[in-house]
Formats: sequence, structure tokens, C-alpha cells
Amino acid sequence: MSNKVSFIGSGNMGGALIRAVCRNIGGERVSIFDTDITKAGVLAEETGCRAYSSAEEAIFNGEYVVFCVKPQILGEVIKGLDREIAAPPESGKRIVISIAAGVSIESVAGFMPVSGKGTPIIRIMPNLAAGVGEGMTLAVTNSLVSDEDYNEFAEIFRLTGEIVRTDEKSLDMGTAISGCGPAFTAMFIEALADGGVEIGLSRDMSLKLAIQTVKGAAQMLSVSGMHPGEFKDAVCSPGGSTIAGVASLERQGFRAAAAQAVVASNRRNIELGES
Repeated sequence: MSNKVSFIGSGNMGGALIRAVCRNIGGERVSIFDTDITKAGVLAEETGCRAYSSAEEAIFNGEYVVFCVKPQILGEVIKGLDREIAAPPESGKRIVISIAAGVSIESVAGFMPVSGKGTPIIRIMPNLAAGVGEGMTLAVTNSLVSDEDYNEFAEIFRLTGEIVRTDEKSLDMGTAISGCGPAFTAMFIEALADGGVEIGLSRDMSLKLAIQTVKGAAQMLSVSGMHPGEFKDAVCSPGGSTIAGVASLERQGFRAAAAQAVVASNRRNIELGES
């Protein structure tokens, strides 16, 4: 694989993607820029990619240019690099990728008055688990991205985990689950561990049990195809300890709270797209 990938931004999510892509295609094909030059340098040393002191230098040879910046500043960043984006590398190919939540492909193109109308754009919503190859990434493309281009992109990012091509409406809504859900899951794991500490387990033991239990349950559901309700029922014996805990969660609105967290996150994503 000869494709060159440039990343603008190397924060938590950008760093996770950079690590996965470097593992897959080799750091020598990856260029990065971050306003925090020290942080970018540390990541470059770790992954074998090259950190540049300017965004213009970082994208010079990039066939895929990945913008890993906050939605609130994406427009400003892309506008400042529009002429560089419009000048493709020797291969003649340049595809822009955005991970900004709530910012449509049409908006991304609008940030590029020089190159926007002729630029293939892929919009993705990954999550942090991409850094360990267990991410869930939603992807949508504009009409200028060919099937060959998309398949190339998917191959470059394959070590991030599962990638699902969808429509933009589904990506926006799905972000509230796959993009925000890891934080909700981490809170649940922490809460399980807190409960274990309260009943007398050590913190280390409680956390280990909680992490593996959530991991195992997710894997079981993924492999077996069981409905979550069916799986829950299989664990609950009549009059047993599990159903007692399930009843306690129900009394305290556990499922409603989780569902409303997704609704609230979706609402915020819409606001970010409108700002």
C-alpha cells in the first residue's frame, strides 16, 4: 500500500486513529501536525510517523487528509488550508476526511471555496476504542468518492475496528451511541467497581471484574446474536441475586437514564452542527 495519510490534530481521538493507521500502513506513510508540537513529537516517536511544524507541510504529500479537530474550529482550520488542499500531491489524488461531530459534508465542502466543489470528502465518526482495534466507525461519503477510493480508505483504517458505511442522517444519530457511548460504558464500569468496593472487594479486583464482565457480555451478544433482553433473562434465575439487582436498577430508572443520555448527546450534536 503506497497511500500517504496526513492528520491535522493529534488529540485523544486523532491519536487513536494515528496509532491504528501507523500499525497498518507504517509510520513512514503518515504525517501529522498539532498546535501542541511537543505532543505531536511524542506521538511521532512512538508510532514512527513524522510530525511537522506546520499544517501546510503535513498535508503536502497527503492523499488522505484527516481533520481531527473540534467541530467549533473545523471551518477556520480548513479555510486556512484551502489552497493547499486544492493542490493535490504527485499522485493527483486528495481526499478530505473529517471526524467533526455534527458538521455535514456539505458544510465541510463550504469551508473550501477554492477546492470544495471538486474535493472527495469522507465524513467519519470513530470512537476511542479505535486505538486498540476495537472501535466502531460510521462513514459517509460525497458523490466524488468512488468505490475504489472508499475501499482504499477502509483498508487504510481497517485496524481501527469495524467500519460501517451509512447515510449522513444515520451517522449523525448513531454518533450519540457509538461516539458518546464509550463514556457511558466507562461510567457503568466504574459504578460496578464502586459497588464492589462498597461490599468489601479491593478496588483493583472490583475494576478487573467489572471490565472483563462488560467485555465478555458484549462479546457474547456480538457472537451469539442474542437479543440483550434474552441474554439478561438467561442470567436471571427465579428468586436469585441477579434479578434482585435488575429490579433495583429498574426502580432507579437505569434504562431510562441510559436512553435519555443518547437523546441528550444527539441533541448536542445537532447544536454543534448548527453553530
